[in-house]
Amino acid sequence: MLYESGARGIGRDPKEAFKWYRMAAEYGDVDAESKLGIIYECSGHYDEALIWYRKAAGQGDGPAIWILDHLMDR
Repeated sequence: MLYESGARGIGRDPKEAFKWYRMAAEYGDVDAESKLGIIYECSGHYDEALIWYRKAAGQGDGPAIWILDHLMDR
């Protein structure tokens, strides 16, 4: 999160933030899975976003469940 926000004197570095989110998500961190869903969705990679939203929702992540529910309504 620090690389994403640039807080605490760490320079903002979206590529480095993505790397760490991806690593954490691959180890099952639900917050990182949800965040990857958002990153992929915002960059237009919807299939990849769905993969991560589903993983996060499977662990009970409320925002991911909500997003999947609304995507399925379309």
